[in-house]
Amino acid sequence: MIVSRETLFQRAECRTRSVNTAAKLMSIRNGRKSKRTGDMSKRMLSSLNTGTIVMPQYMVERHLPGITPDQLSAAASRAKNVTAEMTRQGKPVRYLRSTFVPAEERSFCLFDASSERDVKEANERAEIPLVRITEVKHISADEVD
Repeated sequence: MIVSRETLFQRAECRTRSVNTAAKLMSIRNGRKSKRTGDMSKRMLSSLNTGTIVMPQYMVERHLPGITPDQLSAAASRAKNVTAEMTRQGKPVRYLRSTFVPAEERSFCLFDASSERDVKEANERAEIPLVRITEVKHISADEVD
């Protein structure tokens, strides 16, 4: 998910999450990097020259024995709606897509979010079980030789 720099800072100023989050975002806004800002701030700082913020991506692994196609679609819809609501509330999270592996009864769902914690919250709100959440890197065929 790409969020404009202005939008991210407006949302951050409205959020009341924690002093640490505000400090991290302020150091990014001022072009400084604190030792406490971590990997996310490094990614965000590296994209400031383009005027956009690239959000980390997370893969959610699920074990869904006996799930029907209708139930799978309903879960995806809930994930999409919950993440849209969270974004409106100032927590930028976006459900991107799911891949279901019928033979293993497993699903892999991709999210854009500022943290693993936000992805976990989205899945809890949508009432979709999960096995684990892992930060992932996307590599497209267009990006390689």
